[in-house]
Amino acid sequence: MTTQFELTTSAGKPYNIVLPPSKPNFSSKFVFSFAKSGSTLLNDLLFTYCPQMNVPVVSVFDQAFSQGLTTAEVRSESSDVFKNSGYVFSGFRHFPNFDLDVGDNKCILLVRDPRDMVVSMYYSVAKSHVIPEGNESLRKNREEALQKEIDEFVLDKMHSYVGQFKTYKEKLAGKQVKVYRYEDVIYDKTTWLGDVLDYLEIDKSPALLKSVVQRFDVIPDTENETQHVRQVHPGNYKKKLSDSAIEKLTERARDFLTHYNYSL
Repeated sequence: MTTQFELTTSAGKPYNIVLPPSKPNFSSKFVFSFAKSGSTLLNDLLFTYCPQMNVPVVSVFDQAFSQGLTTAEVRSESSDVFKNSGYVFSGFRHFPNFDLDVGDNKCILLVRDPRDMVVSMYYSVAKSHVIPEGNESLRKNREEALQKEIDEFVLDKMHSYVGQFKTYKEKLAGKQVKVYRYEDVIYDKTTWLGDVLDYLEIDKSPALLKSVVQRFDVIPDTENETQHVRQVHPGNYKKKLSDSAIEKLTERARDFLTHYNYSL
């Protein structure tokens, strides 16, 4: 049976969250990531594969966004949604802005070199994001990005990633969390998805797994700045940024880089 939650943000905006029928005897799982860490790819893989194995995948953030909300507006009013068992809760590109307790449930955290993430964010905001009609926030973000050089943009944006890192580190401390690094999995998505499914305790169908990966295994021959999948390869920040900007980014993200074993 489908369950609908009629919610209202602290600012008085109404929105609905719909849960499809749950999977019996399946403890809920949580899939976290950073924006521009490969999060869309991971969500696409899970949202395509899991329902075909009768495991429902739900993104509260995506459902709220489709109704005109930002992820920052989704707060404690949604807490009851996450208390339901039988789901994979995905689509988190930052830890929610409330005290979500994942309990003993298994979690995944997808990370990426933050220097590459800020570069990817620049091209998304400035060039490739599709801006829905009437979305003034995204339109304004594009205008502001286009007025900045890439070095300036990424230096401004890094503080957000560092803050999100600190929040993840604090909120997921002591929890059952498996970390995947973008750089370790992007060239072998079949092995990656298989490992994710094993960890999340989801049955594997080799034929389905292969077909789903083939659908989303896109690595462009040449860079295309106007496409969501722009270039894929790790280390792109070295080509896009000045030495001075790289040095400043590395220092600002030192704890992040060290924590996940990235080179300084």
